[in-house]
Amino acid sequence: MKCKVLSLISLSLYVSLAHAGMYRWIDDDGKVNYSDSVPPSKSQRGHAELDESGMEVETVLAAKSKEVVEEEKWLAELSKQLEEKQLQQTQKDSVLLNSFATLEQFDSFRDEKLKVLEDDLKQLKLLRGKLLEEFERLNKQLKNSKSSGAKKRVRGFIETNQENTDAYDNAIRQNEKETKTLTLSTEEQRKRLIFLLKKAEE
Repeated sequence: MKCKVLSLISLSLYVSLAHAGMYRWIDDDGKVNYSDSVPPSKSQRGHAELDESGMEVETVLAAKSKEVVEEEKWLAELSKQLEEKQLQQTQKDSVLLNSFATLEQFDSFRDEKLKVLEDDLKQLKLLRGKLLEEFERLNKQLKNSKSSGAKKRVRGFIETNQENTDAYDNAIRQNEKETKTLTLSTEEQRKRLIFLLKKAEE
């Protein structure tokens, strides 16, 4: 009797699947269901379309959650950034190798650049020192001036002197900043060049 019941159930299932457009889907409780359509509320959970023999002809994957979509978007952006960074590094390496065939060439180039900045700094400090001397002289002249016209003229010279001194102070700070930047950047470039030259010898 049980065998007959099971046979009838199997036959009923086969007959129901024999109709075109049958689907297998899973409800909220994880139970497998068969029907001629997928309920709209369950369509995002994924389902399979079956042929007349009950074989899958198409599978629709479950829709991705918002968290998964955001994570995939973040990973894609991260991958893009890494690729761009790698491309930039490759371009920098190419320029470095094309510019310097040996470490000695690089050191000579770096030392020349630093020497130019060093000479400029000495000149700037020298000129600034002369401005300070002129400032002291003008202040003495201001104290010794008798007429208001003479004092006004000297104050104008002092004001111009102060503006020039400020300009030299800015130039000195800029020079020192460039020297520090060049020192740090060439230090990293030198390490990279050593690595690239060794790699080329392998």
